[in-house]
Amino acid sequence: LVFTFKARKSGEAHLIINYGFDGETREQRYNFNILDEEYTEENTQDTNVKGDANCDGSVDMSDVVLIMQALANPNKYGVNGTEKFHITQQGMKNSDVDTTVKGVTVSDALKIQRYLLGAVEL
Repeated sequence: LVFTFKARKSGEAHLIINYGFDGETREQRYNFNILDEEYTEENTQDTNVKGDANCDGSVDMSDVVLIMQALANPNKYGVNGTEKFHITQQGMKNSDVDTTVKGVTVSDALKIQRYLLGAVEL
């Protein structure tokens, strides 16, 4: 699977998933609109810790899980998600640790895992 996140100044966001099946490449698109008033950060602290997706002040595997949930199921775990502990805008900023790719991708989750193993710095 390839996850691509694209956002425009208008607030539109798109999650595009490309995958192979029986030798064919297929694409699934998810479109949603991010509005400032649609999310709150009441469930988390306002941290600026690199890798801290859930804004609890530390970096651990729960941050990796939240990033993957937000990418795979944005309706529940994205910035505007319906789940109580969905990722916040600050969490998205904290999650973008892979400087080779712009925006939050599975590469950020992988880099955080490698950080937790002591293989890289954030």
